[in-house]
Amino acid sequence: MKKYIIPTLCTLVLTVGCGKKQTTPTANTNPAPDNSAPGGSAAAPLAPPAKPLAAPQPNVPSTTSFAAVTKHLDAGGDFYLYWNANQLQDFAQDGLEKIEALLKDEMPREMHGEAEMYMKLAKAAYIESGLESIDGFGASSFRTGTGLRRHKVMIHHNPAKGDGLMWKALGTAPHELGGLKLMPATTAYAVHADLDVAGTFKWIKGFIASNLPAKQGAMLAELLEEANAEVPIEKIINSTGGEVGVYFTLNPDKMIELDPEMLRMFGLGGGRVEPPWDMEEEMPTDEAESEDEGEPGPTDGPATSEEFDPSNGEVPLRNRERKLQSGDGPGKVAALAELPRGIPGVPLGPEGFGGGEPDMPKIKIPEPGLVLVLKVKDNTITNLLDPLLKLAGTTAQQVDDVTMHTIPVPAEESPIDLSPTFLQVGEYLVITSTLDLAKQVVAVQSGKAAGLAGTAEFKKLTNGLDLKANMITYTSNQLGESLRKILDLGMQEEFRREPKIVTDTMAELYSMPLKSQVTLLSVTGEGYLIQNQTTGHIPMDPAVVAAIAVVPVAVAAAAAAPSALPALAQAKARANRIKSLNNLSQINRALRAYAENNGGKLPAADKWCDAIMREVQAPILFVSPSDPEAKAKFERGEKVCSYAFNAALAGKSLFEIDHNVVLVFECNLGWNGTGGLADLRKNVPPDQWIISLINGSSRQTNPNWMQRNQVQWKSRIR
Repeated sequence: MKKYIIPTLCTLVLTVGCGKKQTTPTANTNPAPDNSAPGGSAAAPLAPPAKPLAAPQPNVPSTTSFAAVTKHLDAGGDFYLYWNANQLQDFAQDGLEKIEALLKDEMPREMHGEAEMYMKLAKAAYIESGLESIDGFGASSFRTGTGLRRHKVMIHHNPAKGDGLMWKALGTAPHELGGLKLMPATTAYAVHADLDVAGTFKWIKGFIASNLPAKQGAMLAELLEEANAEVPIEKIINSTGGEVGVYFTLNPDKMIELDPEMLRMFGLGGGRVEPPWDMEEEMPTDEAESEDEGEPGPTDGPATSEEFDPSNGEVPLRNRERKLQSGDGPGKVAALAELPRGIPGVPLGPEGFGGGEPDMPKIKIPEPGLVLVLKVKDNTITNLLDPLLKLAGTTAQQVDDVTMHTIPVPAEESPIDLSPTFLQVGEYLVITSTLDLAKQVVAVQSGKAAGLAGTAEFKKLTNGLDLKANMITYTSNQLGESLRKILDLGMQEEFRREPKIVTDTMAELYSMPLKSQVTLLSVTGEGYLIQNQTTGHIPMDPAVVAAIAVVPVAVAAAAAAPSALPALAQAKARANRIKSLNNLSQINRALRAYAENNGGKLPAADKWCDAIMREVQAPILFVSPSDPEAKAKFERGEKVCSYAFNAALAGKSLFEIDHNVVLVFECNLGWNGTGGLADLRKNVPPDQWIISLINGSSRQTNPNWMQRNQVQWKSRIR
């Protein structure tokens, strides 16, 4: 239970802090009673909202952003906070200085130059990203008197200090949210936000180019170019339209039974602990004992140190487990009675006997669904997906002039309805977990259905809010209720020996942030304005925090680029080795195929590349990915080969050569180049030798391995 104490106390403190009644000087600011039905039912009229107090004014002229920040907050509530630029920036600068000092203390003297480079990058990223231009932070909490609590956060921006990534990644100005024209009415949780992926990627590339040393910058550029050659990453990024959305739905018209074992998978409801021994392997059967009569078995006699360790709470159970296996009737009951209570590995059954945990009761929740949304500029991603969809065996159908591609999923493979569907609706590429959800999205987009925006709960939550923003998150009352059921069951199982009031309180505290709520984030000329309205006390919007964290994450990625280079270089080298081995294996097969078609004889030394062209078919196989010079010549249309044929085997009969003789090896000796061990030693480092033998095997090796395994270079008659 200790693992729950700290988060529970933190939640309790927040609840007490945000739940105390605010004091207001006029009748207008006193909260009106909440007569609305749960979940925002339209049965009761909305009460007039309470009005916050005017923003407080400093007694003396202020040089801070106090007035600019507080004008966006609600004064007169039960929470009010302001931090000025000095408080924020001093904290950040102090952190950077401590990191710099730590690096100097911990890193060897010979690495101080590298540490200075890292700190230079970190400071440049901090400035160029716009984090340095934050000059104020404010937050408030206010009860509106309509059954809602409004939370506001203002992150203020000083434009005189630049307009970095911080103020562009999530859009530049509030606008109508396209997601509200896509979200089905059954949406239980949603996040839809501006996210300038292309702009963020461009910023990172520019930062690297202007701040990294030339060598590291060139290496990263080369890695990106190679990645683009495999998958058009930049083309995909540049085709995105700057918006993403994830919607989680719950269908109240179709209830499903939740498998309680899922709770144990997530650490709720305890867990069925398996016995710490393998009874089939270690417990002797009656037959085994009769064969070795007179010899004590592994569990006979007193418990040994392996069977009983008081320091970790283990008890000698093996003898009694044998009785449980072989005994019956009164003997088995007696053995059960010997099992102690509350020990690891022995779940309690009825009357305290070991017999497994009682089955957890099953619960029913609305059937879940998922919608993923990405705004796009063109058909780049769709064209890339088309062959994959065909490969998956999708079926296509037209619904309101929208083509839907559905992947068939056998019903027995999923406990819920699952028919993944891909479609493009206007500017949005959409993926849904079911065909029915796809149809709902199309109906909302076409105006045939009101969707989430038309529900009573959403209207209540957004009462008084301007829905023009750059990001919206939404949590429905239905989601909170469904999760509360799971929490109730989980807490009852986790603390089944505790009084019910304890489990109820724990479930209430942990479900408190899961109340019905909506959050809007707007990027204004002054900074980020975040507004949350909820039927509970505490806002719970991890998606908003994650969205704002896009900037620090991008900054960290750019600043940490040099430290990632060694790992990237190693990964690149390994990938190149794998590709080179594949090339060498195919050249080996081509040489042996040539021999089989020519009386068993291998090609002549000065014509071997030309001789196997028909078998190789793809000339790029002659170019090693670790040979940039050969690659450049190949792209200019020249004949090149990064691999050499063993000159000692030219014209020899394939069937007269030992299996452990080198046939071909990586060494650029030119087109139709031949050679041997001396050429390999001269041109290739000994830890990077790549060879292929007559028997068809290919590997990266070194001189020691070749000597131990008697790898030969000259032909020997069998």
